[in-house]
Amino acid sequence: MSSELTESQRAYAQRCLEAWAEWSARLEVNGLGWNRRVNWISNHRRGTDPGSTPPIYNSDEQAMHTERCVLNLPQVLRAVVLAEYLNQGGRQKKAKECQCTPETFKKRLERAYAYIYPGLRSKR
Repeated sequence: MSSELTESQRAYAQRCLEAWAEWSARLEVNGLGWNRRVNWISNHRRGTDPGSTPPIYNSDEQAMHTERCVLNLPQVLRAVVLAEYLNQGGRQKKAKECQCTPETFKKRLERAYAYIYPGLRSKR
């Protein structure tokens, strides 16, 4: 695992996690998971690097792959990802929930992106 990601790699991880969070919210609200009529890319920005284009999350399987990647994170990194993508509030509140400072929260989030990126790219 590389500790440094390029901007496009970080953006790819962020887009995957944003799509996963939206899928997760839909799953909790109506039990259906991803609405297959929704084109995720049409609702979110695209990367400029073709290699960084996010997957189109039009199936539960794709979103579940991201969920498995999140669940495989070390606990301290997983807690930060869950707080960042599934909880309401600002960075200060999320850091407090994770029992760390906002600076530590940011560093852990960057480590989580670096840790999760290879797994996210392994299934396209």
